[in-house]
Amino acid sequence: MPKKTARKTTRKLVLSDDKSNKYWNIKLSGSSYTIDFRRVGSLGQTQIKAFQSKVQAEEAFDDMVESKLKKGYVDAGAKKKATKKKAAKKKSSKKKTSAKPTSNETAKILVLKAVHTHNFWKIDLEGNSHTISYGAVGKVGRSQTAEFPDAEAARASFDKLVAAKLKRGYKDAPESILVTEPPPEEVESEETPTDFDLSVAHEIDLDPVDWYVASYRKLPPLDRPVVKAKKKVDRAVLEKRLYGLNSKHTASAAQQLSSILSLDEFIDLLMKRRKSNHHEAFVVHLLVDTFSQHIVPYLSSDELQTIRNRIRDEWDPTKEPDNPQSSLPPEFYLAACVGLHEEVYQVTSRWEDNRYKSAWFCDFQYPQRLVFGLASPELIISEWRRLGLRFYTETDVKYFLACTETACLEEIAATVLSRQNKQDTIPFAEALALVRTPDAVPFILKCKLDSRTPGIFREWMDKNVGTSISGLIDIAAERGVLGTAAIEYLRNLKRRGFEDTISQIVEASGNSSGRTRIEQEVLAVQEQTFEPFDAALAQQRTQSTGWFENLKVAFMGSAVNITCDNDRATTIE
Repeated sequence: MPKKTARKTTRKLVLSDDKSNKYWNIKLSGSSYTIDFRRVGSLGQTQIKAFQSKVQAEEAFDDMVESKLKKGYVDAGAKKKATKKKAAKKKSSKKKTSAKPTSNETAKILVLKAVHTHNFWKIDLEGNSHTISYGAVGKVGRSQTAEFPDAEAARASFDKLVAAKLKRGYKDAPESILVTEPPPEEVESEETPTDFDLSVAHEIDLDPVDWYVASYRKLPPLDRPVVKAKKKVDRAVLEKRLYGLNSKHTASAAQQLSSILSLDEFIDLLMKRRKSNHHEAFVVHLLVDTFSQHIVPYLSSDELQTIRNRIRDEWDPTKEPDNPQSSLPPEFYLAACVGLHEEVYQVTSRWEDNRYKSAWFCDFQYPQRLVFGLASPELIISEWRRLGLRFYTETDVKYFLACTETACLEEIAATVLSRQNKQDTIPFAEALALVRTPDAVPFILKCKLDSRTPGIFREWMDKNVGTSISGLIDIAAERGVLGTAAIEYLRNLKRRGFEDTISQIVEASGNSSGRTRIEQEVLAVQEQTFEPFDAALAQQRTQSTGWFENLKVAFMGSAVNITCDNDRATTIE
């Protein structure tokens, strides 16, 4: 029989690079482990963590070691070997990238492709000069020419510049990536463009499964999607991943569990008694979202009723979390998902006003999910405001839209406007942009003017022309910033050839002060078109005799006397 490999109980890891130089040691002892870590040259720290069993300690030991290895840590004994290999690799790559072009090259085309960059760079050597062209791939770009005393100096500069670009990561590219001629200029046409939506839309572009969060709708079940057979994964392995540190792996594990477990088994897993901490709360929320997205939309009315009866048997609306970092009882979330509206209201109505207005533990308890399970949009909005709830993710916004549609868009717009970081704002802005109705236009326009992501809302208004016009009619009646912005937007649409569309939608809206202002300040206004400035013609006119007389007649009228003395001082009387 092969010998059984002894388990390692100690790992000594190090991380040494340009930014860090630190070590991390872990020692397993029975049902606990001890971690020592510090930066080289500083005082270290020690942590001890105990578990209920030796098996749990070993699993945690393996997870900790694996996470450190993924971050770039290596075993202390392998540090020198790894360093030598890394240095050798760096040296060889340096030789490759810094390789100079052959002496007979007179042209070089390079390209740099990164996450947010796709640029080209071209250099042509001709005699004692070279020409460089650069820009984004797919565009003409810019050019500049440099001249040198002789051909040898031009060659040296050519070689130096190419080597510098190769060192920065540029790579050889074919000549086909270059655009030899600029794209034809777009000619403004009086015809209405066809790549815009000129109809007045009334829709919210959510995924079909999102609408099932609003259990009061009583929607018919969807057809179950056909899932391709994959390699079968053991349930124990998936449950272990569910409690891992990588959020992507945990979400994938939850979805796989929903497909391999029966309905009762998944509910048992969700209602399983867990420890009271923030990580367990995260697992509960993940399983609830998986149940809501991947199971509820495909359940029949009989299956839903079976789950309701099971929850009612042990229902206790007075339960509270064991501590602030714990989730609410799992059966509360299940009740919201399957349409136990009265039972859910028994829970939320017991909570005091503004319970979650400034509460740091709102993210752990996830009360938003319970409120989404109430019996009507009006009650959902009322409880949302009474409890002081907020949107934490774009998923919350989508669920809120599924429950309330356009009845409370001001809550979503306020969230978009309150965000101070652009990257944090984008998910909420994109969720609000899913609403395509005239009722959303005032909030879209406000966010276009004042939010950190005006481009998202500018694109929305440019694409949904008909909906934007319809929603701006009432705004145009205002005399504030929004009213002025609405008039300016409509004027711009008129310049782009949408005058007939504006006229039709405004006429169909009926009589209103907004319609009157649009007709007077947009449709009735005839804007003058001036020829482009011609510098040569202007110079010719100013050098001709009598140009002051022409200036008087053209701009000021004959009654105005304009004189000019020899020092070019101009007097207007």
